[in-house]
Amino acid sequence: MLQTGDPFLLIFGTGWGLAQEVISGADYILEPVRGNTDYNHLSVRSAASVILDRLLR
Repeated sequence: MLQTGDPFLLIFGTGWGLAQEVISGADYILEPVRGNTDYNHLSVRSAASVILDRLLR
């Protein structure tokens, strides 16, 4: 995507409250960032930084 110059939109968060049409229209849905423990909390800001790092390496 970055190579073509085409615009794209990244939406971060849990997806709660997001219209099903938005989810259905997505070209890609990334897996959640998971840690190595059962603790299930990562701020959206932290998760976004991890995802951006993985996408833009």
